[in-house]
Amino acid sequence: MKKIMSLCLSLVLMLSMVGAVAAAERPISLWYGEQQVELGAAQPVLQDGVTLVPVKPLFEQMSLKLGYDASTRTITGQNDDLSISLQIGAKEATVNGNAVTLPAAVASLKDVTYVPVRALGEAAGYRVVWDAQQRAIQLQGAAGEQGQEGEEAAGEGSKGFLWKAEGEGSDVYLLGSIHVADSDMYPLRAEIEEAFAASDYLGVELDISDVSQDMEALTAELGMYQDGTTLKDHIPAETYAALGELLKGLGLPQDSFDVFKPWMVSTTIDYLQIGDAGYEGDLGIDMYFLQEAKQRKLPILELESAELQLKMFNSFSDELQLQMLEGSIAAYNAGPDENAQFTIDHMIQMWIDGDHELLTELTEQFGPSGEYMDAMLTDRNKGMVDKVKGYLDDQEGKTYFIVVGAAHMVGPSGIVTQLREQGYTVTEL
Repeated sequence: MKKIMSLCLSLVLMLSMVGAVAAAERPISLWYGEQQVELGAAQPVLQDGVTLVPVKPLFEQMSLKLGYDASTRTITGQNDDLSISLQIGAKEATVNGNAVTLPAAVASLKDVTYVPVRALGEAAGYRVVWDAQQRAIQLQGAAGEQGQEGEEAAGEGSKGFLWKAEGEGSDVYLLGSIHVADSDMYPLRAEIEEAFAASDYLGVELDISDVSQDMEALTAELGMYQDGTTLKDHIPAETYAALGELLKGLGLPQDSFDVFKPWMVSTTIDYLQIGDAGYEGDLGIDMYFLQEAKQRKLPILELESAELQLKMFNSFSDELQLQMLEGSIAAYNAGPDENAQFTIDHMIQMWIDGDHELLTELTEQFGPSGEYMDAMLTDRNKGMVDKVKGYLDDQEGKTYFIVVGAAHMVGPSGIVTQLREQGYTVTEL
């Protein structure tokens, strides 16, 4: 059971690469109140962090009469209460006679006109909300009508793990994340959302919302054998046989993973467990705030890199890689009281409850030192602390919102612990 807990801890609380691989991109949907807007083949697009939606179905759902002047490329929408005027290629709009600056130009893509939905909706008096769980943009009605509902919900939501660090120049909010989750994690408590809303920057381990081709190529280069050998040449026969049985149970050829190194196979099995358990990378706390930041056009800072995390795995000794692989196989084959779903369920509840005592207990299960502990926590924490100190010492008076795996925050080498030891004021919120 301890090995399975350690496995899940590293996946769920420490390593954002999980989110990058587990995040399954779903199309963005658009909702007007409780009604989904039928967009047909013209789906929303994301350009430079701004979501653009087709103007025709949006205006139709808003009961606006659509007009178009080809000579000026001007689009209008009109009803008794609302008047909107837009020009293709321009970042300016007029809403009820008031000039509005848009974060992106009105675009014409494949003969479909797209508009920045958040800026336009808010200018028209709607509350525009990004639902990370459903990958949905919601126009929830006039902003004034939402006040009472918002006040009623303010005291609700997952507690999570939030601290505020104060420096001589700037403040840093520290949020301990879970990299994969389900919809039960949301909404978040008001203090977390308010801290994010007050921040000038979002900092994460990795920007897992945009997996580049370079990252995919590096994963293949480091995770696959390049010398002509195969997995079978590097692990005991009984381990290879156990892996073959696992793959057979999945309906896959028993040599499906032969080209991969043990750490890569281990990680892949772990991802399979997460998916089977009903958890998703695109519901993780990191992804939630990355999507929110891109909607707000908030600058995103990376505390690490994909290269660093991949090279860390690839540097593990043969002995450790074998332990990881055998642990992953054992976890996949475990009974209902020991498997990944059972364990991650408890971690999700820990995050919802904001149970600091349990978080510290889980982190300490790794022991005081050792190859795995040093690589996954101690060494990485030092690099993250250096980055956070740089933000705290920034004399521009900015506010930073940092989201990293919760296990990085606590314990002897934790970010919160090290900052306090180095004289910074860090308050649990």
